[in-house]
Amino acid sequence: MKPSLTCITGRWAAPPRFYLTPRFSLQPELVYMYHSPGDKDWVVVPAFAAVLRSGEKRVVPYVIGGVGLLYHRGAFGSGTSFSAGVGLGTKIFLSERWYLAPEVRVGWEPFLRATVGIGYVLRH
Repeated sequence: MKPSLTCITGRWAAPPRFYLTPRFSLQPELVYMYHSPGDKDWVVVPAFAAVLRSGEKRVVPYVIGGVGLLYHRGAFGSGTSFSAGVGLGTKIFLSERWYLAPEVRVGWEPFLRATVGIGYVLRH
């Protein structure tokens, strides 16, 4: 069998980030991945993030990682397995509260994940 790369054609998530300290946060994630009617996944991961540079900066890099569960529903059945990943990201503030957050993670299910999020800080 030859290995192949699968392109996920749709991914939706809206994870809130809860700060435990000024540098460490918990980000519970519920991710829905859709490739075709016969290939869908739900991933639930409690991720932890650590800010690498704190203070009132316009660019705030961070590391993020977590372990959770993946539920796969496919043409040949369904099942549950574990999901884990680690990566790097950065918040790039566009204003005092709005930011873009590009992020890259590697792990198991999904193997490689590159995202760009749009965020809003509720309070400082």
